[in-house]
Amino acid sequence: MKNTAIIFLLSVMLSHYNPGVQAQKLRTIFNAGFGTYQLNSYKNFQKNLVDRGIPFEGIKPVDRFPNYYNWMVAQEYLLSPYHSVSIELTYLYTGGRNHLADYSGQYALDMLASSYRFGLSYSNYNNGMFVENRLSGFLRFRAGVTRSFFNISEEVKIYDIHQEAWEQDFVSNSFYLEFGPGLVYELTPYISLHFSVGYEYEHDASLKSTKNKDETLISQEGGYVKTNWSGIRLRAGLGLNITKLIKTKTKNLRHE
Repeated sequence: MKNTAIIFLLSVMLSHYNPGVQAQKLRTIFNAGFGTYQLNSYKNFQKNLVDRGIPFEGIKPVDRFPNYYNWMVAQEYLLSPYHSVSIELTYLYTGGRNHLADYSGQYALDMLASSYRFGLSYSNYNNGMFVENRLSGFLRFRAGVTRSFFNISEEVKIYDIHQEAWEQDFVSNSFYLEFGPGLVYELTPYISLHFSVGYEYEHDASLKSTKNKDETLISQEGGYVKTNWSGIRLRAGLGLNITKLIKTKTKNLRHE
C-alpha cells in the first residue's frame, strides 16, 4: 500500500514536470506552529499514579500534557508553478508533572514528551507561485516517520535530611500522515509568508526503554503506555527563495 501511494505521487508530480516552465526553484521554509495532541495514554498513566497515591497520598497533577508549540524547517523544490515537493523536519514537545510539597519536603514526578518527524510533502497550488498574483492557495499532503521520546524523572526531597532522584528514558517509532490547506503570500521576490492548517494522524506506538529494548512502559492498569501525537496543526512562517537569491547575487557579480 505504501509503495503504491509513493508511485502514484511520483507519477502525478512527474507528469507536470516541465523544465521549460520557469527554472526549478528551491525555497527554505521556517514554520512555528501550535498543535493539539491526542496523548490520552500519557494522561491516563499520569492520572492512575495520582489516583493510586503512588508513591504518596495527596499528590496533584500540575501539568497534564497540554496542547503546545511545534517547529518545522522544510526545503521545498518547485516542479512547476503549480506543484512542489519538500523534505521536512518537525519538532513537537509537551509535558506533565505530579507534585506535592509541604513544610517537611517535596515530591516531583516530571514527564517530558517530545517527537522528531522526518518526512516528505507534496503541494498543489491553485495559481502557482512567483507569478503576477502574489497570493496563492494550496493543498498539501505530508507523510513520514516519527521518533518520540518520553523522559520520566522523579525526585524526593526531605528538607535538610535526604534527597533521592530517579530517571528513565523511553522511545517509540511510528509514522504519520497529514493533509490540509494553506496560503502563501509573496512579500518580496525573495521572501514569502506561509500560513497553513491541517490534521495529522499518527499510528499508536508503544514506548520501549532506551536501556533495555525488551522493557515496555506499562500503566498501573496493566495496559501499554502509547504515543499518539494526532491532532490539528496550525502553522505560520517565512520562506526564503534560495534560487532567486543566488541568481541575483551571480548577476550582480557579473556586472561588477
